[in-house]
Amino acid sequence: MVGKYTIMFLLVSVLLASCSKKQERVNVFIESEFPQTEYAINNASELFATDGLQRVDSKEEADVIVSVDTGLSNIKEEGFVLSNEKGTLEIKGKDPIGAMYGVFEVAEQLSFGKVLGEIKERTVNPSMKNRFIKFNLPWSSYRENDVISLHEE
Repeated sequence: MVGKYTIMFLLVSVLLASCSKKQERVNVFIESEFPQTEYAINNASELFATDGLQRVDSKEEADVIVSVDTGLSNIKEEGFVLSNEKGTLEIKGKDPIGAMYGVFEVAEQLSFGKVLGEIKERTVNPSMKNRFIKFNLPWSSYRENDVISLHEE
């Protein structure tokens, strides 16, 4: 009986190990250094549960180049462009916030298991003038009122 469970455990372990996909390490060079791009590269692993982004100090060893180009005419504020130039993915933000969102987009795609070559070129413009952070906090943390506390025990 014990032998049967041991074999089943080993088979399940082998199956899980073979199904897990090792995440690709991606070298990122930040051409335009701003607090927003620094925040993005330093926190992407925690925010998107990925350790795929690794900062490098030269363009030559980079798989991804992050820059800010205020001259992008078809991009709105906080927008970005992902383009593939000679095998290197370029993230160009209209402003530093756009570059930050571009880094987050790449980190998110990597966290989904995509490899760098599978990330498609695209232009992203925000659909609203201002972006906000939504915290999933209960209403009780915002308001105190008899109506709110009516159903509390």
